[in-house]
Amino acid sequence: MRRTKYKGRTPDLFHGGRAGLRAGDILIPGLEQPDMGLQWLPAAFLEEYSPEWVYVTTDIDLARDYAGVRAQIERLWSGALYKVAIIGPQTEDPDYPTGISYRCYRAKILNVLDEDVPPSISVTGAALNYQTWDDGSPLYDHEGYPLPNQVGQFLGVTAEDLRDLGYGARFRFIERRQAQLIHRTFPGMNQAKMNELITQVTVMKRSSPGKLRGGSCYRGA
Repeated sequence: MRRTKYKGRTPDLFHGGRAGLRAGDILIPGLEQPDMGLQWLPAAFLEEYSPEWVYVTTDIDLARDYAGVRAQIERLWSGALYKVAIIGPQTEDPDYPTGISYRCYRAKILNVLDEDVPPSISVTGAALNYQTWDDGSPLYDHEGYPLPNQVGQFLGVTAEDLRDLGYGARFRFIERRQAQLIHRTFPGMNQAKMNELITQVTVMKRSSPGKLRGGSCYRGA
């Protein structure tokens, strides 16, 4: 989902993080906080979260979700949702569509909107809605359950095959399950062949998107 740029007004900005801050406090990057304990955070979390930035978003539900994720990762009682204003330079967050998320070095808290966001993978589901495979296809359905990528669909992997991984399943588990299903059906499928197929599927999508539908017909017996 790509949203249009705001016209005639500056959009409200939000940040989800630790509870305990107040209006007027300044948000700074994690690398500048000695007590943050970055060394204890999971590697998978640090791959997505670059501690040299402060992240803000125009999507209040996305900010609320990150407050829940932060609370879960750090084993806190709750996270908090803040309305903020960027101080100084900013840049688009490349992991999201234009106008959704920004990175900056400082942000000022204007209001504390919620100090009781429960620990959760995705409180509202917004964070999951923005996540995609490398080919641009959605990683989760509208309920937050995993989906196969385009190659997986082409080779017969279905959403039902992945559903038991659960709501908001981590990417590495989704990717591993899809690979297992593909190799079970096509034992000779190595990474080189997979890369070749990815190229073919990309070309097919551009030339005739409809051919990628109904991929289950490629499923082996």
